[in-house]
Amino acid sequence: MRLLSLLLISLSVLVSSRPADACSPPMCWPGAFLPADATTIPSNAPGLYWRPSRAGIAPSTLSTVRLTTTMAPTTALSFTATPLAGGDYVIVPDAPLVEGTSYVLEDLATCGGTAGPRVTFTAGPSAPLPTSLGTMWTDPHGTRLDLEIATSAGSCSMTVDAETFGIGVTPSTGATPWMALLLFETVVDGQPWQIQESINYEPGPGESWKGRGRDLLFRICTPDTAASYTGMSSGGHAVAFRASLPGGQPLSTPALNVELMCDPEPDPFPDPAPLPEDDGGCSSTTPTSWAVILFAFAALRRRRRR
Repeated sequence: MRLLSLLLISLSVLVSSRPADACSPPMCWPGAFLPADATTIPSNAPGLYWRPSRAGIAPSTLSTVRLTTTMAPTTALSFTATPLAGGDYVIVPDAPLVEGTSYVLEDLATCGGTAGPRVTFTAGPSAPLPTSLGTMWTDPHGTRLDLEIATSAGSCSMTVDAETFGIGVTPSTGATPWMALLLFETVVDGQPWQIQESINYEPGPGESWKGRGRDLLFRICTPDTAASYTGMSSGGHAVAFRASLPGGQPLSTPALNVELMCDPEPDPFPDPAPLPEDDGGCSSTTPTSWAVILFAFAALRRRRRR
C-alpha cells in the first residue's frame, strides 16, 4: 500500500508540473482577396481588394499576384495596384471586366509553407454604384453564454461569461449586387468594433469575426482581466454598419441603440414554490411539514401493532 501511495503522489506531481499549453504565433499571416471564391460581382466593379501576407520568410509582393481568366489561364492580365494606408491594395484591371467571364486572382507566394490565396469569380451584369447600404437586422433577444474570445495571457483564447446580441445587414436594392465586394465594418459609438476569437486568427478583409455583413456584440458579465476585449459597457450604445467598395466612399446603415444587460443567472437549486392557500373548497391545500408527516406515520404504525 505504501508503494502504491508513493506512485500516486509521484504521478500527481508530474501531472501538475506539466507546462500549460502556450500560444505560439503563426510563422506567417496569410493574405486574402475580395471578392471571395465562387462569387459574382458587377462587371463595372471599380476595383478588387488584396491583403498581402505578412511576416514569413518571403512575404507576398505585387510581383507574386496574378490575374487571369479560366479560359486563358496562362495569359496574365495587366492591372494597376494602389496601396492603402493599412498596407492593403486596391487592384484595378487595365481592361474592363467582361460580363460572363470567369477570372482567377491568385497570390503565388507561400505563407508558412502554405500556398497563397486563390479565388475564382465571375463578372456579372453591370449595376449602378450603391447610394445606400440598407438596414440592420437583430436577434429577437440576447443570449447569455460562455463566449470564446482572444487572450494574450498565455493561451490563444479563453471563455468569458457574456450576454451576446447578433446583428447583420439587410442590404438595400442598390447594394444587393455589390454584397460580394463590399468591405463591411461594425461601428459602436463611432468606433470600430473589431473582435478576434483567437490571437492567432484575424478576420478577412471586409468581414467580422462572425462573417461578412454580420457581427456579434457582447457584454462580459463576469469580468476577467485576462480577456483581450472588455466588450460593451453598461448603458445604451449607438451601433451601425459601414461598408464601402474597394477605394470607394463608405455607406452606413441607420444607427440602432443597443443596451446589453447581464441578468442574474437562474438558481440551479431554487426554493420550492409555495402551494396555494385554502380557498374554502373541499380539499385542503395547507402546506404540511415533514414533522407532521412523520408523526402521522408513527401513529399509524402503533395502531397496527395493537
